[in-house]
Order: sequence, then structure tokens, then C-alpha cells
Amino acid sequence: MQSLSNHQIQDHLLRSGFTKIPPKDPNNYKVIGFKKPHLHHSIYVKATNNFPLVIHDTYDAIRPKLLKIDGVHVDTGKEYYNSNMKEFNTKINPNSSSKNPTPTKFGLDFGFANTNALQKFLEHLAPIVKANLMAKVSPEDVDDSFDESTPPTEKDAIIKARIGQGAYRKALLDYWNGCAVTGCTRKAFLISSHIIPWSKDKEARLDPFNGLLLTPTLDRAFDNGLISFKDDGLILLSSALSKTELELLHLDATLRLRKVDVKHLPYLAWHRANLFKS
Repeated sequence: MQSLSNHQIQDHLLRSGFTKIPPKDPNNYKVIGFKKPHLHHSIYVKATNNFPLVIHDTYDAIRPKLLKIDGVHVDTGKEYYNSNMKEFNTKINPNSSSKNPTPTKFGLDFGFANTNALQKFLEHLAPIVKANLMAKVSPEDVDDSFDESTPPTEKDAIIKARIGQGAYRKALLDYWNGCAVTGCTRKAFLISSHIIPWSKDKEARLDPFNGLLLTPTLDRAFDNGLISFKDDGLILLSSALSKTELELLHLDATLRLRKVDVKHLPYLAWHRANLFKS
């Protein structure tokens, strides 16, 4: 199948508003990065012509949709590994010939029959919900991004791909340095949760003090009003939770937010008044 060359892809990215990231060594590189303000992750173009465009694995959820675009091609599951893709995630290359392989930066690899296919592909990567501002968003919160025919499961996948690890989540990670209650620092277990939900207050969406970084159990309980927090950070437990449920969920009255700023107080008060099931 005829494909755009890496140079043709680079030219199209530049015409589409992308900025080239100069490689450290102009005489020795395998990938070159391109960035655009509304995209959280860079796009990389390989120096070879074999499936030359590489995107962040955040978009894995919408890869089947991307491969349905006429003129977009690659074997399903195709990945590319290169340590120069700085902000990309790492994992062991299953095709490595090394006896002791180490985790390497990787991304999803695509090729294009023509610029029309490439342009449609790029349009599916953007916009990242409201300029890549958010962390956890539900389909009903951003359903203005879809048409009525988009199935709910596809909305979920697209939202997860678009929001990635956004500026809002980064702000919460920087502030809390772990779960706001337990102190757990493993990022894969931490959920960026709005105190006043995204859909309820547009003005509060970007405020990090309207956010808590929580482990999954605490996040789900908080979202469903089964727990809340006092102004001093001490947890409030809903009477809807039985003693057995509290034990199974490892929830008890001694839990508290590790710190509370005065700027958190209006948001916590709203949560207690509107969501908490006392």
C-alpha cells in the first residue's frame, strides 16, 4: 500500500499548526517530535517510511476508530519503541532480543495513504476536552462533543483518550503529592475528583481547590455522597453504609484529609449540603 513519506507527514503537520521539536542530535535521530497547544502529548514522526507517525498510548481506546478512517493503516496492535519520546509511557518491548530488556518509551504506530487520511486522523485526536484541562469527566458532562448517534461506550472511550493526564490532574498531583486521605503515591491508583461536579459549576472546573486526589474506593464513595469531609478535614460517613460495608471498604471515622486550605471550604460545604447522604 502506498504511504505518505515521513517528510510529507512533517510538511502536513507544520501546515496544520504543529511546531517541530528540534532533536538533540540533528545528525543522529530516529524520531522527531511535533507539538500543538491543544494536544497534551507530542506526536512523533519516524525517520523511516514504515508506519512513520507515532502517538501516545492514551489513544489506545480509540485506536479501532482511528483504523476505520479510510487511508489509515497499520497492523492492529502495532507499537513503536524509542527512548527519545520523552513524555510517553514505558514498558518492556515484547520483541526485544535482549536477554534482560528494560522498559522503553513506546507509542502507537500509524501510516497514511494520503494527506486527507492524515488530516481526518488528526481531527480525531482533537480537541482534548476543553483545551485539555480536565481529569475525570463523564459522558453526560461533555456530550456537546459528540453527535446523538455516538454510542455511550464509544463516548467513554473517546473521553478517556482525550483527557489523558491533563493540566488539572497535574495540579492536583503537585498539590497533594498522593491520595488526599491515605497518602498513596502510586499514580495509577489515584483519581482526580471534582468536589463540585464538572457539570454543576463551570466556573469551578479549573480550580485545583475544587479537587481531591483519591484512591478508587474513596473516590467512588465521595462521588456517590457516601462520604464527605468536615472543614477540619475529618471524614463524614453516611448512615446508608452498614457496619459490614464500612469494614469491607476500610472506611472508619478516623480518616481525614491530610491538609485543608481555606480555599477548599466553600467546595466542601457545597458537597456536604448537596451530595452527602447523611
